[in-house]
This record gives sequence, structure tokens and C-alpha cells, in this order.
Amino acid sequence: WNPDLLRCNKRCAYRYTEGGESIIMHKCQDDPDCTWYNGGCKTRCSKFQSSSDCQGDETCFFQTSTGRCYKKCTYIKENTECSRSTLCALESGSKCVMKCSALFTDDSSCEDGDKCMWDQATETCTRACASVYKLAAASTTTAYSKLCTANPMCRFDGTLTNKADQCSKQCKYEYTDASGCQGDKTCMWNAADKECAAACSTLQQSDCQTSTICAFNTSSGTCDNR
Repeated sequence: WNPDLLRCNKRCAYRYTEGGESIIMHKCQDDPDCTWYNGGCKTRCSKFQSSSDCQGDETCFFQTSTGRCYKKCTYIKENTECSRSTLCALESGSKCVMKCSALFTDDSSCEDGDKCMWDQATETCTRACASVYKLAAASTTTAYSKLCTANPMCRFDGTLTNKADQCSKQCKYEYTDASGCQGDKTCMWNAADKECAAACSTLQQSDCQTSTICAFNTSSGTCDNR
């Protein structure tokens, strides 16, 4: 059933049967309802109207929050198609994966994923800081740094050897108590605010000067504890 034209049409698998495979494939690909997959013509995921039809196709994913059917990222083979998708992220090696925001819609399920973390401010599941390096766009240190810090929950340290460690959670998001905070040399406990903060020695001048627990030493050019 075509809801736009309000008429019953043949399923894509039965629409094009005459001619060689090449002719059938081109006819299928020219049809906005259809796509060529695994040697045959099938309905595009976006054209399925029900969750049952969508989930009955191994290449499709039904998103309950929108009530729409999408093509699974793992079945997307073209980098441009992956990058255009609102559900997918392109990782290095031309690997197309589901975004955390598409996979999980609440904090408990989001935190269960080792590649995702919950953003309390926006109430969305986002890519974990330690997984940012996997993105295809993070191919250079500069690009990696920008992608990392684009998420206000993350901080970047290019001096570390392990790429996964270079992008990590901001201290205040990583630790909720003094003991955990003080066990990390890049963090320090702010007793007044009862919050874990970045250690003064890790701050640039601009951040140091706005900190309530640090002071910038103009003589030595260092950020010191107050």
C-alpha cells in the first residue's frame, strides 16, 4: 500500500522481472520505493509503515521514538550515505555504526554501552569521550582535539600516548566523590563546591584565571593552587 498515492502497488521484489540482472537492477534503483540488495530488488527501509514490516527486514531498524524505519548503519557501504544519516557515525576504516543517541534513549541503558555516556544537561546518550578517536573525522590531532572538546563533557590531552586516553571525561563528570577525584593526578577536589575539578597544573591561562581554586602565576607562567 502506497500512503502517498493511496493505492496498492506491487512489492519491489515483484515489480521488475523482465530483462537481464543489470536492467532489473537499474530499474530497481531508479524506483524511489526500492533499493538493490544482495542480488535482488527490495523495499527501502524508509518506505515501511509498520514496526513489524520494518523489523522483518534484516537491513532495517525501527526507531520507537520517531516511529520511523531506517536503514541499519552496518548495511550502509558508502561513506557519504553514512555521513548524511542522522542515525549513523562514520568511523575510520569506512565503518558505519549507530550513534549512541539512536541506540539508547535513557541513562540506564546508555551507560550500559561501553562506547556511550549519558549527557545530563541535554538528556541524550552521546559518544563516550574515549571513543571519539574512532571517528573517521578524527584523523589528525587537531581534528581529534576539536571533536573531543566539541562535547563539553570531554577534555583533550595530546601529550598522552594512547589515543583513547587523549580524550577523557571532564573531572566533574568522571568523579562524584573526593576519594575518586584525588586518585587522579589531573583532577583536584573543590571542597567549597563539593565537586571534582581539573588540577590547576593542567589549565591554560584563560581557564586558570576564571577558576575559583587556581591562580595564574605571571612570573613563572604556571597555574597554581590558591
